[in-house]
Amino acid sequence: TQMNFMQKQDLGYDKEHMLVVRASPIGDSTYGTRVNQFMNSVRQLPQVKLVAGSTEVPGHVIAERNNVRRVTQDESGNVGTFFINTDENFFSTYGIKILAGRNLTEQDKFMYVPRDVDPNQPKIITDDGYLVSGAPNRIMINEALAQSLGFKKPEDAIHEKVVFEQG
Repeated sequence: TQMNFMQKQDLGYDKEHMLVVRASPIGDSTYGTRVNQFMNSVRQLPQVKLVAGSTEVPGHVIAERNNVRRVTQDESGNVGTFFINTDENFFSTYGIKILAGRNLTEQDKFMYVPRDVDPNQPKIITDDGYLVSGAPNRIMINEALAQSLGFKKPEDAIHEKVVFEQG
């Protein structure tokens, strides 16, 4: 089965030397602050080399999904994909090589904000509900998605625009 395959394949990182701590799936307005405080306290432990935050762990089932396509394509170009949220330490912690481009930083954070914001407030939210931070939202895609979107080489996807649609 797919689960057996995922659990037995080489994931590209040494899972025997990793400790995964799952936070509660239910949070309040202090959730992010408390997770960051926990991660910062763990970083202070001399036995800990690296700490990263993510919504899922490589090789585990990913629940979040969406449709994505190149901005130059119509909806028939949608590719169903799964996604996770990570912090800037994710790739170095898991030893995942970035094939093209660069790692994303906290300033590149891609944020979804609900549509029910006060329309009289300054327009930092697009009509689709995405945060406009003064710079384009940035994402990283894996090699399989780059190929599915029609990019011949990983570097061809750099700075290209995509459209997300809830799927």
